[in-house]
Amino acid sequence: MNKDYESFERDVLEVIGDLDGNSINVFDNNVNPDICHRVIIASFLSNKQVLTAVDRISVIAKEYEIKAKCPSRRKHIDVEWVAIDCDDLIIHLFKDEVREYYQLDKFFINGE
Repeated sequence: MNKDYESFERDVLEVIGDLDGNSINVFDNNVNPDICHRVIIASFLSNKQVLTAVDRISVIAKEYEIKAKCPSRRKHIDVEWVAIDCDDLIIHLFKDEVREYYQLDKFFINGE
């Protein structure tokens, strides 16, 4: 991961923390590194927090000239899981109960 992505990742983690994201995990993607090299998974208590995080991460990506591919906020008012594809980094933002249900973390920990 180059320095720009390291700085971008640090700024993304700061935004998630500022919005009271919890259970924040960062993984090297050893499962399928052709897709991306790093994955961030975080969860929030409310849809509003998820959407605010998506908005702020999109702004940060533009500042770094990284094309963040994610759903439009206008189309997703009741969001429980959003994946943001930032090329070498994929960010998964969940509502707490949805993250627990899908247990995506296990995929990157155990390759399940």
